[in-house]
Amino acid sequence: MGKKRIDILDGFRVVAILIVMLYHYYSSFLNYYKYSFDNDFLKFGYLGVEFFFMISGFVIFMTLNKTENLLLFIKKRYLRLMPGMLICSFITFVIYNIFNVSFYPEAKEFKNFLFSNTFLTPSIPNKIFNTNFNYSDSSYWSLWVEVIFYFSISLLYYINKKNVILNFSILTLFCTIFWYLFGTDENVLGISLYNSINKIIRYVPFINFFIWFLIGIIISKLYDNNKDYKYLFYLIFLFCLIFLVSKKIELKYFVVLSGFIWLIFLYKNNWMNFLGVKFLSELGKSSYSVYLIHQMIGVLIIIKLSPFFGRFNWIIGVLLIFLFFLFGLLSYKYLEKPLGKKLHKILFKK
Repeated sequence: MGKKRIDILDGFRVVAILIVMLYHYYSSFLNYYKYSFDNDFLKFGYLGVEFFFMISGFVIFMTLNKTENLLLFIKKRYLRLMPGMLICSFITFVIYNIFNVSFYPEAKEFKNFLFSNTFLTPSIPNKIFNTNFNYSDSSYWSLWVEVIFYFSISLLYYINKKNVILNFSILTLFCTIFWYLFGTDENVLGISLYNSINKIIRYVPFINFFIWFLIGIIISKLYDNNKDYKYLFYLIFLFCLIFLVSKKIELKYFVVLSGFIWLIFLYKNNWMNFLGVKFLSELGKSSYSVYLIHQMIGVLIIIKLSPFFGRFNWIIGVLLIFLFFLFGLLSYKYLEKPLGKKLHKILFKK
């Protein structure tokens, strides 16, 4: 199959961010507001992030294959991530300071705005240097996971392109099994060192997400040649592995459903052409900034407006979804791309 932009993946991004938004607006913060209907099923919407990780594994591996060296790859990733983060974290910082609300006060602190733009996790400097950093928006945690994946896969790729999948697989499988044994609340092996190891793992939470990126990489290989059955069997093995080590029933359901979706994508691609229409593709391109802006500002708005809407306060979340997608479209076209071009001139000047 071709190497041009894959519009169906943009449609997948739209679906994933919608699931995450529904989770944040209708399930995640119900101690601040209530709804007049049963929304228990939406509590599984956090799994939309895992779907994003699979898409990222697919896209990043394709990007590596088209990028000459490690430095160039780092520059490209920085140009993609930085403009959106700078814009959205600044807007969040300004809005929280204007309204001066008690909900999530971390968003009001300038040091957290600056730290959020490093894409690092605050837990490490807070532990080592006894600082008190936090994210301007708690949803930014996934960017740290993405950055660690970028670093790991790019380093392995440019060290040994031929064996990159094998080497990343070894790293991923080790991390997955290690997390299963020491990263959960259950002492599987029943050893005395469990608590000490578990505390250390809390500072490297990204290791249990590597497998989602690996799945995306394998899917990208199958997208190039869906008759390469060794990768098909490997893909099925990875899904089975997650199913077996998952302790949450909703994660098991998600594994089955997402596996089914990806197989349709690979072998009955035309069934999903509706996800590649131009409108959804444009929305998908803006999904990054939608993700960055939607949570803390959106929840703040729901908290403030819910008393006025009464039992119809569910309308607020729907309106916010439309509003933030509109913001994403405008931000991507008129803010992020122009800022990215300016940064490009700086990073790539001869």
